[in-house]
Amino acid sequence: MKKKHIYIAVPLLALVLFAAYYWNFSVGYDRHQDEIAAQGRRERDEAIREQNRQREKAVQMALAEQEKRKQDRLAKEAEETKRKDERQAAYQARDQAALTLAQNRDKAERLEKEVAVTKEQIAKIEQDEKFLRADKTNIEEYVRKAQENVRDLTAVLDKIAKADAANIAARAAAAAAAAARAKKS
Repeated sequence: MKKKHIYIAVPLLALVLFAAYYWNFSVGYDRHQDEIAAQGRRERDEAIREQNRQREKAVQMALAEQEKRKQDRLAKEAEETKRKDERQAAYQARDQAALTLAQNRDKAERLEKEVAVTKEQIAKIEQDEKFLRADKTNIEEYVRKAQENVRDLTAVLDKIAKADAANIAARAAAAAAAAARAKKS
């Protein structure tokens, strides 16, 4: 009988060992499967969290890029407005310079005409001055000659007066001589 027990005991022992091993494996397997599932969930959760971080980072980057584009657009608009204002100011300055140039050109032409008229007036005045100086010289000569004539005429009148006085004295002397002759005779 001892041999019969071996046929029962060895398989029974093998069954117990297999049961213990299976039970250990079964408990460990479920736990191992739970750990694998938990690890998969953790990895999936971590992947989702990483995706969420990546999405949040992408959203932040997109918002930053959008803000940068907005700032660039505002800066470009400000630059364009500034350029437009500078261009408008340059156009106004050009128009003002052209207007000032035209006014100065007109003023220069008017002044040149006035200078020409003034030169003509000066030439006429100089000609009149020459004429008046010549006239003055002629008048001075005429006055000098008239004064000489007055002196000459005064001298002639004095001679005439002396001659008349001498004539009257001679007549009076002739009359006195005639009267003396007549008395004598």
